[in-house]
This record gives sequence, C-alpha cells and structure tokens, in this order.
Amino acid sequence: MSDAVLFTAPFSSGNAVLIALLEAGIPHEVRYLNLRAQEHKGAAFLAINPKGQVPALRLPDGRVLTEHPALMAWAAAEAPEAGLMPADPAGMAEALQWATWGGWVLATAIGPAYAPGRFAEPSTPETEAAIRARGMAKLAEAVALIERTLADGREWLLGGPRRSIADIAANMVSGAATAFHLDMAP
Repeated sequence: MSDAVLFTAPFSSGNAVLIALLEAGIPHEVRYLNLRAQEHKGAAFLAINPKGQVPALRLPDGRVLTEHPALMAWAAAEAPEAGLMPADPAGMAEALQWATWGGWVLATAIGPAYAPGRFAEPSTPETEAAIRARGMAKLAEAVALIERTLADGREWLLGGPRRSIADIAANMVSGAATAFHLDMAP
C-alpha cells in the first residue's frame, strides 16, 4: 500500500491538512501546485480533483478526498491515538465547526487581504485598498474570537488535554495574522 499524497499549495488550507497528517503520524507525500501558473486547472490535476482546488488528498487505496475539514477529519480518524478529534459526537462537531470556520476565514479574510485584485472588477488601487482593509479587519476579528475562546485559561480550543483539528485551524488563522503583521501582542 502506498502513502497518502497531499496536493496543496503554499499559503492555502492545505497547510492545516499537512499539520494534521504530521500530528497523526500518517506517512504521506506532499505535491505542491503552483496556483499562479494555474496548475490546479490543468488536465493532470483535474483528473485527480475535478473541482480544480487544493487541497486534495489521495488515500493509500486510491480514493481522493477534498475540502480541508474532511481531510483533517480523515487524518484524525485514521490515527485516533493522536487525539486530533474528540470521540464524542458533540466534540467531533465542535472540532469540525472550528476547522470549517478556519477555511471561511481563509476565503473571506486572508484571500482578499493577500490578493485584493481578484475580488474587484474593475480592480483599482482604491478598491484593492478597501478590500484589503476589510480582509484585515475580518482577520483581526477572527484572532479576537480565538483569544476570547482561550480567555478562560484553557490551552486548547476544545478544552481537552491536547491539540485537536480545531487548534490546527486556529493556528492557520493566527499564522496568517502574523504573516500580515497584525498586532498579536494583545
């Protein structure tokens, strides 16, 4: 049986999947696609993921999964001893809600802050500045939510004894905030 293969790109939600695979100790290979060169829209990748998006994970049995919350949930289920997902249904749902939320922040805040020209037609310096500012404000709100959730002194978002996929998603958001030089001192 071969290893899992993660198809991803730098600065994408695939980073959260990569962390989950590493935390779970799942043997894998990583194949980076160049999104600017539209490799995710080429025939070779569309044969793997017809959605034309990263991340995608080819499982050892040949099936392909997409969408980062699903991929992180697969890693957690594949290696339950890693503790990335609570065993109870409500805990699982809570972990998945944070994982999904992390992707929402990526799409609605980080994407516009990073590449505002993709979100304006026509794109002008003024519209790009306004879009970037809105994206940065949403990112700041997301970081504030993480901080409020951890304000009760817990170390992990779900309050458990170890990191879960919820924390990996939050790490993706706070890492982006750091990359965008958001003031993380508070």
